[in-house]
Amino acid sequence: MRATNGHVLIVGAGIGGLTLAIALQREGFRVSIFERADELAEVGAGLTLAKNANLAYAHLGLNEAITSIAHVPNYGAIKDYKTGEELRRTEPIREPVNNTAGTKDQIFSVRQVHRADMHNLLVNEVRRVDRHAIHLSHTFTSLEQDSATVTAHFGNGASSTGDLLVGCDGILSNVRQTLFGKDEPEFLNFVAWRGLVPTKSLTEGLVHPDTGMFQGNHKSFVRYKLRQGTLVNYVAFARREEWTEDGWTVHAPVDEVMAEFADATEEITNIIENTPPEKCFKWGLLGREPLPEWTVGRATLLGDAAHPMLPFLGQGAGMAIEDAIILSRVLASSDGPVEGYKRYEAARVERAKMVTLGSRHAALRINGVIDEKTAVAATYYDEAEVSAYDPVNVEV
Repeated sequence: MRATNGHVLIVGAGIGGLTLAIALQREGFRVSIFERADELAEVGAGLTLAKNANLAYAHLGLNEAITSIAHVPNYGAIKDYKTGEELRRTEPIREPVNNTAGTKDQIFSVRQVHRADMHNLLVNEVRRVDRHAIHLSHTFTSLEQDSATVTAHFGNGASSTGDLLVGCDGILSNVRQTLFGKDEPEFLNFVAWRGLVPTKSLTEGLVHPDTGMFQGNHKSFVRYKLRQGTLVNYVAFARREEWTEDGWTVHAPVDEVMAEFADATEEITNIIENTPPEKCFKWGLLGREPLPEWTVGRATLLGDAAHPMLPFLGQGAGMAIEDAIILSRVLASSDGPVEGYKRYEAARVERAKMVTLGSRHAALRINGVIDEKTAVAATYYDEAEVSAYDPVNVEV
């Protein structure tokens, strides 16, 4: 299949689906994105872009645009949950990297951006190339395929036929269930609360440095600044035996979060108590066992649809972004979808499995369930190597 005449159907207009669309458009593919929501909107939360994601977006020509909406921390620190003592410091790193245009981009080891700002940037980029590419109010229900095409059917009665289909529809993926049968995600024994707090409402000088991760006993807390430092985004985690709420973004009373984290250092409690009530949510952390393969015929999976993972390595979005770059590269350089998908899985399945399982071990280590030595011995990931992965230049 030549890139100049290939038509790819993308189910899901989240970060992964939109990044894939942009990457495929750069390679000459026509893309059609089908989103179940009636309007394009992302939840008000923070998003961390590690070096692997930043390399990907530099490759797509979006480095400068993202820097304009992102916050680059002065440095990050790991702190004690109860005392606030700084245990370890991480410095942000900038280094010049040649992009596909032959110029040097400043690549950051980490940038943090409001998810809604990032989503808007990607939507606008897709529509800049093709203003008709995104179709709203399309809930995927089924597909049929033959040796030449794949057709997606939607709950509103519409259908669309293309050369390939990619399910980017998240942890509750309908495409995944269609391809591999129904398997319910399992609760992985952590509940998370998140909030967005105006920096000006906090005690002056208390939130330092820009990024902080607090380790406790069966609890942890992560916070970082967004929008030129005017907002503080936080996620607070606690270990639980069960989760009975319906949905991954349930409104939570601020008093509930305060009660849960009342034993924390003042920096944490000051942030929580100043959370605007409408900006406080909770959800149970869910996951699935890694799939040994992601593809059936002309349809495959990407991001959380293929490999949902816990957030403790900060790589949920990063893995989807890596998937998008690798998939676009192999499809543009393969003789047909069978070869392309085979190369995609060869490059991605084991790496995604490693990071998925690594994020579970990191959850236990960060929240004090197992000690550092046990966590390292129990898995085979290296956090520095995970974020240093270069999806643009890795051999595929």
